[in-house]
Amino acid sequence: MSEYETVLEKGVELTHDEVNQLRNSPDLQSAGACIQNLLLAAVDLGYGACWMSAPMMARKELEALLDITEPLKLVSFVAVGRPAKVVLPRDKKPIDEMFRIIA
Repeated sequence: MSEYETVLEKGVELTHDEVNQLRNSPDLQSAGACIQNLLLAAVDLGYGACWMSAPMMARKELEALLDITEPLKLVSFVAVGRPAKVVLPRDKKPIDEMFRIIA
């Protein structure tokens, strides 16, 4: 059973310490920043890219299949390919609709 399945099974019984143990904040934050840059670079090069979290439900099995061992571990998947059709950029929202400065 994966650590996330354990969380779902335990539900409200999950303790603060158990939640903190699942976070792995520094390495996950670094991976997130890396993936964001990879997505931006892929689009800049004309590729389509999609950050996928669902495959992580089978992380242990995928690590075994891909021969990934400690200290390495999978943290996410990114699908990259050529778009089937041209996707035009959307209009950007004005900055004041997305951010609010609280002083």
